[in-house]
Amino acid sequence: MGIVFLVGCSTTPNSDKAYISNAAVPIKTGPITPERQEERAATEKVPDVKLAPPTTSGNLQPARLISFVRPVYPYAARIARQQGTVTVAIVIAKDGTVVKAKLVSATNDVFIASALDAVIQWKFRPATIDGVPVSITSAVPVVFTLE
Repeated sequence: MGIVFLVGCSTTPNSDKAYISNAAVPIKTGPITPERQEERAATEKVPDVKLAPPTTSGNLQPARLISFVRPVYPYAARIARQQGTVTVAIVIAKDGTVVKAKLVSATNDVFIASALDAVIQWKFRPATIDGVPVSITSAVPVVFTLE
């Protein structure tokens, strides 16, 4: 039994300029224990999450995921064969770190803690406008699916 996590981003900058973009990339894995989570995250390729080019008055380069921590599939949910999606609003700082993660919605509460714990540890190449790093907000869906 394998597990698929879909990770995507849609962003809006913390400014008067508005834009929308989104992406979803499947991340496949087999059963993983919490002890092996860090080991696998360190050795696996970071998924290529690209944000569509936004419309702004400047030359904006979107944030790009460069390092991620895979969410742990809750044991009880795996045994019960439960699946779900957690949408998390994050703030990506000018240095590419996630400085805030807040629950937007969840189809199943059992996945909330795992999604929040993982997403807050992700690292991004920061978004830039005209070459200057900017802080942005992003809505990130984390989809927990059993294969």
